[in-house]
Amino acid sequence: MMAKYHRVCTSLKDKGTLIPEGADLDKYKAGEAYISAYQYNEDHKKLFDKNKSVAGITDVTTDIIYFDLDNEDIEVARKDTIEVVNRLANYEITSNQIKTCLSGNKGFHLALHTTETFTPEEARSLAIKLAGDLDSFDSSIYNANRIIRIEGSVHPKTQLRKTELTFKELQTLSIGDIKDLAKDEYDYLKPSKIEPIESFMKLTESVIKKDKAENIETTETLDYLSNPYKLQPWKLALSQGFFPNGNRSNSLMILGATLKNKGLLKEQCYYALKAAADLQSDRYGKDKFKKEEIWEKVIEQIYKATWNNGSYSEDHFPTQLQAYFEELGIPRKEYAEIASDVVSIDDKFDDFVNYATNIDEHTMTFGIPSLDNALKVRKGHLIGLLAGPGIGKTSFAITFLNNCSKQGSKCFFGSYDMYSLNVYQKLIQRHTGYTEDEMFQFFKDKDKKKIEEFRGILNTEYENVSFCFKSGQSISDLKKSIEMKEEEMGEKMGLVVIDYLELVQVDVADATAKSLEAVNGLREIANEGRVVVVLLQPNKISSKPDQPLLSYNAAKGSSMVAQAVTAMLTCHRPGYSSENPENDLYFSVNCVKNRNGALFQRDFGWIGKTQTIFEMGDDERFALNLLRDTKRDADDDDGY
Repeated sequence: MMAKYHRVCTSLKDKGTLIPEGADLDKYKAGEAYISAYQYNEDHKKLFDKNKSVAGITDVTTDIIYFDLDNEDIEVARKDTIEVVNRLANYEITSNQIKTCLSGNKGFHLALHTTETFTPEEARSLAIKLAGDLDSFDSSIYNANRIIRIEGSVHPKTQLRKTELTFKELQTLSIGDIKDLAKDEYDYLKPSKIEPIESFMKLTESVIKKDKAENIETTETLDYLSNPYKLQPWKLALSQGFFPNGNRSNSLMILGATLKNKGLLKEQCYYALKAAADLQSDRYGKDKFKKEEIWEKVIEQIYKATWNNGSYSEDHFPTQLQAYFEELGIPRKEYAEIASDVVSIDDKFDDFVNYATNIDEHTMTFGIPSLDNALKVRKGHLIGLLAGPGIGKTSFAITFLNNCSKQGSKCFFGSYDMYSLNVYQKLIQRHTGYTEDEMFQFFKDKDKKKIEEFRGILNTEYENVSFCFKSGQSISDLKKSIEMKEEEMGEKMGLVVIDYLELVQVDVADATAKSLEAVNGLREIANEGRVVVVLLQPNKISSKPDQPLLSYNAAKGSSMVAQAVTAMLTCHRPGYSSENPENDLYFSVNCVKNRNGALFQRDFGWIGKTQTIFEMGDDERFALNLLRDTKRDADDDDGY
C-alpha cells in the first residue's frame, strides 16, 4: 500500500512539511498549528521535497469530511452546527460518530471519518448538499491544498485552543463555558478516537451520482422557492430556462460555471443544464440540445483543469431578463436590485461594522514606516506610482513586494517593461551589492556555491511573490492569471504590482481612453480585495530627474487616470546630477493625491549600486536640506 502524508504548518503563511499519516502531532500543539484537509501520496511527497511547496498538486483525496461553520455571532454558528449533526442523523450517522470541536475563534468544526475516499470536488458536493443553505457554512475548506487547525492548537488572535466537545456540551453549555474549556492547558485535552463510518453509502449514493452522461434522462430543475445553491436571481432565471434566444450556449456556459463553483459534480451539473435547455426549448419551440452537445461543448470545457472560470455578469442579458423574472414570479424588488446599486444608509451599515471591527485585517503595510503612516493603505486601494524612466519607480515598487512577501502576504508582480532575466539581475544586485560585472563573473566562473547562494537569497526574499513576464497581457488575461494563481494557492493576493500601465493591452486606439480603460480594469482587480500598485509614465518625460512632479496631470491619461486611483505618488531623486554623481544619495516621494488623508512629501536615502531606499537619520536629512538650499541658490543666480 502506498504511504500517505499530511501537510502540517505552524502558521497560515508556513508552507509546512509533509509527515506520514498517523504521526504524533503533540509537538505541534504548543501554539498555532494546522493540518491538511487532504492526503498526499509518495509522488506528491517527491514534488514537495523538490519544490518545497504543494502548489499545483490537486489530485489529492481524503477519508475525512470536514464542516467549517463560522459566524460573527457564534450562537448562529452553534445553531447551524447542531442542525448539521441532526441532518446527518437522517443518514444513520449518529452524534458519537462525529468529531465536534470549537474552532478556537468564532465557530465550530465537524469531522466525519469514513471508510471511503473522496476528491475535494466530491467532499465539497457532499458538504454543500448537507449544509450549503446555512449562514455559517464555509465552503473554502474544500480547496485541494486547504489546511485546518489541529485539535489542541492555539488560535493566534483569541489564544483559545481548538477543543473537542460532546454533542451534549455543544447543545447545553453556554458559549462562555465552552470558551473556558478552550483556555485550559493542553494536558487537559485528550482527543477522542472516532472510528471510521462504514455505513456511509446511504449518504454518498444520494449525493454523488455515478451515472454516465449517456444514461442521464432526468429533467429536474432548480427550485426557485428553495434555491439551494443561493444563485443570484438572474442566474436562477437561467436555471429555469429563461435565457434569450441566440444566447442558449452562452447561457448554459454561465450557469454551468456557476454550479461547478458551487460544488456540483459533472453529472449533477449536467442534470441542471439539460433541464434548463429543455425548458427553454419547450417554452419557445426551439430544437432541443442533444445530450452530447451539452456534455462536450459545456460540461467537458468548464471541468477542465485549465478552465479560467470566465467572467460573467447580468450585463450579458440586460433588460430582456425582466420579463422572465416576472413570468417566474420573482418580485420586482429582487430583479430591480440587479440593475441598481442604490441603497439606504442602513442597508450597508452592518457591512461597515464588520469592516471597521476587523480593520487591521484590511490594512497593508509596505514595510516603510514613514510612508505607511502617511498613506494608510488598505485592501481595495489602487496606488499610482508616477516617474520618468530611470528614476527608480520599479525598484521602489520591488521594495513593496520584498517587504510584503517577508510579512507573509501573497504578491503578484506583472513585469511587462523588463525582460525576465533583467529582473533577476536587478534582484540579485539589490540583495548582494555586487556590480553587474562582479555578479556575472560568478556565473562565468560557474561558481556553484555562489550561484546557489543567489538562488537561496531570491527564494527567501521573494518566497511569496508570483512573477508574470508575459508581455501584451490584456486586463482580462491579467485577471485570469491572478485568479488562477490564487486558486492554486488557496489564498488571495495581498499586493499586485503592474509595471507599467501603458503596457497593459486594451482594445482602444486613443491614448487617453486606453489609459482610462486599463486603470479601470485594475480598479476592478483592487475592488476584489487586493492592493494594486500601478506604475505610470509621465505625459512628457522630464529632462530633470532631480525635480519633483507636483501634479497628477503629468501622468499619461491625465486627470481621468488620477480619478481612478486612491492615491498618486510621484518620485524623483533630488541629488541627481550628471556633473556631481556623488550627490545622488536621495529618493523623494510626493503624494499628489490621497483620498484617505493629507498630501505629503517623504525623503529617503538612495543607494544607486543596489537601487534600494532606506529611512534616513538626522545627519542625512541635514545634508539633503543643505543640498536643496545650494541648488535653490544656484537656480536663483541663473535668474529662475
